[in-house]
Amino acid sequence: MIRTVVVDAHCSDASCHNGEAKPTLQDDETLYTTLTTHISAGCGNLPVVTPGDPERSALVKLIKGPCGTVERMPRGCNPASGPEYTCLPPEYIDAIEQWVALGAPH
Repeated sequence: MIRTVVVDAHCSDASCHNGEAKPTLQDDETLYTTLTTHISAGCGNLPVVTPGDPERSALVKLIKGPCGTVERMPRGCNPASGPEYTCLPPEYIDAIEQWVALGAPH
């Protein structure tokens, strides 16, 4: 689900995450492991995804706005820019938040 909704459409640019995005997103198992085990130091040392707890998930916080020292994702997101802004559509954000709330099922 997460790959279909977000990764393939919005997170395939290796220039993000210090050029480390592509290797961690190559397959579903690696993506899932990375999302559920990596800690975001720049977002208050929160896990990227805390299954069952969107409020303690850096991913959810960062797609809604900046968190700590990390700007809102995806890079360049600016809702004030009008219809061409690069933020995730609200329905994508809702889907990710619901996925995390449901325990981030495989």
